[in-house]
Amino acid sequence: PRWRWLLPLMVTLILFGNHWARDSVGALERPLEDEVGVSPAAYRRMMAFYFAPNIVSPALSGALAHRFGAARTLMSVLALAAAGHALFALGVSRYGRDGGGAGGGAALALGGRALAGACYEAIDMSPIGLLVPHFEAEWATLVGLVNGGNRFGSVMNFVLMPVVRRRAGARAALRLSSAVGASGVGFGALAVALDRALRRRRPAAFSADR
Repeated sequence: PRWRWLLPLMVTLILFGNHWARDSVGALERPLEDEVGVSPAAYRRMMAFYFAPNIVSPALSGALAHRFGAARTLMSVLALAAAGHALFALGVSRYGRDGGGAGGGAALALGGRALAGACYEAIDMSPIGLLVPHFEAEWATLVGLVNGGNRFGSVMNFVLMPVVRRRAGARAALRLSSAVGASGVGFGALAVALDRALRRRRPAAFSADR
């Protein structure tokens, strides 16, 4: 059915938000230091804690998808990432207002960034298991469209975050990026529902629900 294309649309929106949130700290490096009070060393830790887990997380998420299914794996990593975004937003709000860089806000921001980062590559990979069974004939075109969506998330982050920062401050801009990243949970739930609806239309084509 034509409405099956809503499934890659939901996946594209997930990846759009994932890449927006990924690049938010890079887009506001100097405002983080000047307005929020993040030191250069703390900034480097945020970046390292975000990206380091992705050395192993793609392989781990693939193994989990084989064991528990793509849908459960996707929703699990989206939920963990949303928790990380919420912690980061809370930490940024408190940063520098609870004793400087050594306060609880710093720990929350670093921990939230680390949790969201541990899920970043897994979020990019997990939807593959949802899409392949429904779009084998259009796979090459679909990969191009979905990849365009996540790059668009990065572009819009660098375009809009400085605008929001000038009008509302760096903390507000970073809270916005956290909300965009966490929105993947809702789009993920819609993607899983669409996948199940499509499977019900062609039960003989699938040996088990994912």
